[in-house]
Amino acid sequence: MDADYIKYRTLEVAYALKFPEPRALSGDKSQLEWSIRQIGIYQKYDTTIKQSTWILVFPNRESTTRDDLARKLDPQRGEYPNPILDHPLSIHLFLFAERVQNWRFYISHFENEVWKLGNLTVTIDIGDALPFQETYTDLSTLHYLESRLAPLRAIFAATKRLAEALGRINDQLGKEGHVTQEEAFEMQELLTNLISRIHAYSDNIEFNLSKISRITELLAGTISLKSQHTSEDMSNRIYDLTKSALEDSSSMRVTTFTTLLFLPSTFVAVFIIRPLLCLLWSMFSD
Repeated sequence: MDADYIKYRTLEVAYALKFPEPRALSGDKSQLEWSIRQIGIYQKYDTTIKQSTWILVFPNRESTTRDDLARKLDPQRGEYPNPILDHPLSIHLFLFAERVQNWRFYISHFENEVWKLGNLTVTIDIGDALPFQETYTDLSTLHYLESRLAPLRAIFAATKRLAEALGRINDQLGKEGHVTQEEAFEMQELLTNLISRIHAYSDNIEFNLSKISRITELLAGTISLKSQHTSEDMSNRIYDLTKSALEDSSSMRVTTFTTLLFLPSTFVAVFIIRPLLCLLWSMFSD
């Protein structure tokens, strides 16, 4: 988008706006699954007759965004301020304001999971047995949460650039007299507030990603310490078994030495006393 187009007869704006959209799992509204959608937006504004041609490509036929847009911009409902409705960029503002707000609930949904895993990780006792399956599940969940939140950096950066470009176009429209100063000022204020919200969401994303990183490091460190503790315990057991075997070997050597010491003398004694025993046996037998 470029404000220089306003120097000519028409202004053309085209971009894709990404936003999150909830979907109930199996019809249960208490359990939501979030998906990232996008809307294709094209506007051709004729500065001479002050009319716009819009082309909006929605993600599906039954789009809540389309229904909200029709309801909000209905002049009979009066849900939007009249000066904004007269502004050629009003639909852009509505789409940004309504869809960007969904990011708050999207981030909150995954942030709750981050806090649950964080609280669970800090309660792990290094002395207890560490369940492999549950630990693997926790690590997989952390990687999943990171994969859902990390792309938001690029999305928010692109959304911010779009809002800033709309601000430049709004300034040019005001300078060229295509909108009143009141309309241009109010539009600029709303766009500024929108950019501030995007900044806040970006900061929240950075906080959650850093927390996920710290939890992952803590969990990995706990697993490493637990493995080290298990290895140390196993080494101690092997040492005890080796020491016991060594003591048994020492006892066996003493027994062997004693046997070797007394066995020859015992043999000689038996050899010497045998004739005497035979004589005594013959005397008593007679």
